[in-house]
Formats: sequence, structure tokens, C-alpha cells
Amino acid sequence: MKNLYETFGCTSKEELYEMVKGNDTSVKALNDFITYTRSTDLLAKTPPIRSPRDAGDYYTNMDPLEDGQALVMFLNTKNQPIHMVKFNPEYTKETQQALREGIVAGANSAMIFVDNNLHEWDKARTQGMIEQANFDVLDTFLVDMNYLTSTRGNETFQLNSHSNMQMESTTFYGNLYELDGFTEFAPYYINAEAQGLNILNDNKELQELLKFGYQHHKREVLGVIMYDEHEQIIDVQEMFKGGTNSAVVDSKIIAREMLIKGAHGIAVFHNHPSGHTQPSPEDIAVTENLQQVCQLFDKELLDHYIVGKEGVYSLAATHQFECKHEDYKALMEQQQFKNKMKQFEQEIG
Repeated sequence: MKNLYETFGCTSKEELYEMVKGNDTSVKALNDFITYTRSTDLLAKTPPIRSPRDAGDYYTNMDPLEDGQALVMFLNTKNQPIHMVKFNPEYTKETQQALREGIVAGANSAMIFVDNNLHEWDKARTQGMIEQANFDVLDTFLVDMNYLTSTRGNETFQLNSHSNMQMESTTFYGNLYELDGFTEFAPYYINAEAQGLNILNDNKELQELLKFGYQHHKREVLGVIMYDEHEQIIDVQEMFKGGTNSAVVDSKIIAREMLIKGAHGIAVFHNHPSGHTQPSPEDIAVTENLQQVCQLFDKELLDHYIVGKEGVYSLAATHQFECKHEDYKALMEQQQFKNKMKQFEQEIG
């Protein structure tokens, strides 16, 4: 498989960034991807699966299974697909990796698509492993050329050549964020685009940049946004990387970078690989510790952002730490109110 740079005919993050900024036609797919992933709530764009035919519409949007392959579609509690993985059921490690991805995505249930020519023992073993991981298997579909058979509903139907169902395509297997090089390019792009932004006036754009780079990251990453006395962003950098649910944070390293760069203040961010943005007790404890360090050196800790597919969560807006910047706090409270109203309108609409 090509890496991100080979896919777009270049060799480095710097070269790819110049192509993106210049709206080079060869990187239109990447520019479209960036625009799409900066949306406020990707999960809200994903319709739920209510019938086997809905599942078939989702499958139609995927590359077809190859001989001996299976695909598991992981769903949330609203029956919205949140992750898809293709794998070879004959290899236990591939099935285990698929399960890991489903757990990290925060899935509640699953639907399985298997090549009809796959050995019955492999079909049964695949479903058994998924159930053993405590996923509720809603249905298993047998794929035979252009036909799909629901084993739960005992229904066979022909697949459409094209589906009009709108789907959150960026969660699915084999897309741009999974290419080697994406986790190198994304922070470079974010830092370049954020330079000179006003962390107050341009906060919405900043949050969109963070969402593009980190909502799909399978490991937890914590980074720092530094700004000067005019509230202009001077640097955005990743500081710590962890596993699927935590990253060890050393506040001394953050303080060192803050002092070297001469920052007036900082905001920190990290992602939740599950896609959900509710802070954990550990997230709040890290924030409180960083605030103490900032106060020691007469620096501001403006906010702590949590990035996920749901959006970007601001601890300052929810009063889960004491933000000293009154203008910023008021701005975040207003933004949070607008987001809640938008969510309410989507739910009743």
C-alpha cells in the first residue's frame, strides 16, 4: 500500500503542504478530506441502520470483499456505523486486531459481512470471537457477487450499484487517515495553519484544525498550543503519545518548551480514540497540575481541549478548571450554548 506522500505524488510533508495550500488538482481528494473532517460532529452525519437493506447500502459504498475476506461493521448505541475493518478470518491475529479497533472506537454492537465461499468453521469462529469480546452481533451477511444474504432475517437481496446513503466515510477502513505518513503530516499542517491565528478570535478555526488531525487517531496524543502577549499562536506541537486510553504527561517538559519559546500562555489538547469527548478524572487532574505549573511561572493556562468525532470539548467552558481569562471564558460559554442548541435542533429535526 502506498503511503500518504506516494498517494499524492510527493516525498515529504513540506512538499505535500505546499500542494495543499496551492490547491493543486492532484491533492483535491486530500483537500476535500480536510474540509469534511473539520465538520462539527461527524457522528451526526451518519444515519442509523434500521434494516438489512440499510446495511447493504453501507456495504455498497465499500470496496468489495476479496476471496476469503470478512468485514466487521462496528456500531454505537444508536446503531450508527462508527468503524469498519476488513480482515482475513483464517488468521486469528487479524481478527484480534479488528476487535481491538472496535473496542477503541467505543462500539456497542457489530454486523459481520463474510465471503460466502469462506469455510463454515471460519465463519462461526469469527462470530464467536466477536461475541466473546462482548459485542452484540446484530446480523451476519453472506456476500456472493452482487447479492447479500441476511442470516438473521433470512433475506437475500441484490446490492445496488450505487447508494445515495450519506455515510461518515472517513471512519472506514483504508482511507486517508490510515495511510502511513498521515500522523506525520497532520501535526505539521496544523502548526503551519495555526501560526498567527488569534487564540480567542480564531478559536473555532483552531478547534477545526485539531479535529482534522486527531479525531481519528488510534493512540492518545497530548499537545500544547503556545501564544504570545497579543494572543497570537506561535507554536502547536505534540508532546506526549500513549496507548488507546492514556498518555503519560510530564509537566516539566511542557514548562521547558513554554519558557524556551517565551510563551505568554498555553492551551493543551488531547484526543480520545473512542471518539467521545467527556473528560475523565485523570484529564481534570492533569489540567489542574498544569495550571499550578503555569501559575508558578506567571503564565496562563487558557484551556484544555478534548478532541473526538463528537467535536471538541472545552474544560474552560464547562468550568472544570478555573480559567483566569474572563473574555475567553465568556467566549467558550457562548460557543458551548450554540453547540447545544444546534444539537437540540438536530435531535428534534
